[in-house]
Amino acid sequence: MTEIIKQINLYFKKKKVLNIILSISGGVDSVVLLHILMKIVNINKNVHLSLYHINYNTNSHSSDSYNLCTYYSEIYAINIYTDSINIAKRNFENNARKIRYEKLQKLSQKHN
Repeated sequence: MTEIIKQINLYFKKKKVLNIILSISGGVDSVVLLHILMKIVNINKNVHLSLYHINYNTNSHSSDSYNLCTYYSEIYAINIYTDSINIAKRNFENNARKIRYEKLQKLSQKHN
């Protein structure tokens, strides 16, 4: 894992990546990516990491995911941006993706 982190860090340096907004769901994939990015942030102080979470309010566990994401932002002392929305179940994945990308684009423009 250490070699992968070194390679990602070198890539960030080469591409002059300074700001990252991680869209975090609270699922395993995004949490593992958060941990990897935090290792990079700890060795490369030029990289600034923020989190973004959307609570889609789709089930009884939605608030658990929100709480987990805010917990990680607290323990790592990084900013988190959140939204809470309700969208129709019809074509949910596509609509959720569009909303998420629009929100991330706005955050990116604001912070880069």
